[in-house]
Amino acid sequence: MSSELVASLGPNDFIRESSLGNDTSVQVINPYGTAGDLRGISLPKLTNPNIAVKGYIASFRIPANITMGTGLTFKIYLSDDGVFAADLGLKVEVGVTVKRLAADETTDIDMAAGTEQLVAVTLSSTAGGVAIGSLAIASANLDSAAVGDLVMIRVRRKGTDTTNDTAQGRAILWRIEVQNT
Repeated sequence: MSSELVASLGPNDFIRESSLGNDTSVQVINPYGTAGDLRGISLPKLTNPNIAVKGYIASFRIPANITMGTGLTFKIYLSDDGVFAADLGLKVEVGVTVKRLAADETTDIDMAAGTEQLVAVTLSSTAGGVAIGSLAIASANLDSAAVGDLVMIRVRRKGTDTTNDTAQGRAILWRIEVQNT
């Protein structure tokens, strides 16, 4: 059924891709101090193409009891970091890559994964306001993932694209919800 919740991933569900599992490299922060109670993951704007390829990795199982639709929709919850007022209302481009983890499959998300899908999320025009971007990924880009499969995802900011990523400061990733499409 469409819009069924498949997974809900918060900051503690992610590890930094290049950290070799060292969770201290995941910057879980509250940029607003006493003005906010959530902690999120820092997504700085990385314009160096050699650095901008890394992101955050999480995994989840697609429930076996759902009827898979045409793919999965990723709801991406972001806000500005409160440092640059000029970032309010600007765009942050986020890329999501999906890889099915099956027998004899590598855990390298750069090898034999679905094609990275991109969405430009417009930040709220209110400081600290949450913006929700929606990215529908068709089954063809889910690396053959189906019900009951374990998948991993990479989420990263694509700051090298200055057309679709106009915010200069960090974005804060609060949560990603995955729904059946």
